[in-house]
Amino acid sequence: MNQASYQRPSALRVRVINPVIKFLVLKMGMGSNGEQDVMRILRVRGRKSGRSYDFPLRVASLEGQHYILSMLGETQWVRNLRAADTAELIVGNQVAVIRAYEVQGEDKTAFLKWYCLHPEYELRARFALKADTKHLTTEELERLAGMYPLFRLEYVTETVMQVSDQINLHGAENQLPASSWGKGKRAENAQFLPSKRTALAFCRSDK
Repeated sequence: MNQASYQRPSALRVRVINPVIKFLVLKMGMGSNGEQDVMRILRVRGRKSGRSYDFPLRVASLEGQHYILSMLGETQWVRNLRAADTAELIVGNQVAVIRAYEVQGEDKTAFLKWYCLHPEYELRARFALKADTKHLTTEELERLAGMYPLFRLEYVTETVMQVSDQINLHGAENQLPASSWGKGKRAENAQFLPSKRTALAFCRSDK
């Protein structure tokens, strides 16, 4: 892993904040509504272990396309997502199977420029991405693009599942075994997908 483009999350975030967020998203449906920064749990299979790992993150869309951005750089979930054929986004009892396509080049720098100049996200870009939002030169945008992976999402299926009361809140992975899910059925009117006006997504978790 390129340590220059990776920020290790604090122990507080890994052991306390992420597990609490995961519990609220899965059990209470936190972040399921609204147009900006909607919360989801990304479930992706480990590229080496084959186990499923969960990560709290935020999903958004720009011009009808949905994106996730790793604000900690080359995290484990980024590397796993690159290797995976599909993954899942979960909120409450709603699960969407996705495919992720990494965004590069001019599309990425255009997205980052939009994000850094958006009034709602300028402070986050300044402090989380360490972006010079007042002087967004070509060099600055290229620097940001080289540090923070960005994925465009394609939704494959959407279902409603029954989640077990047993949720593991410990460890960096905060994983749920596959056996904790009940039989799913197609959700005809599920309110899962973020609206088309939703803005950028980010994740501040590792592994």
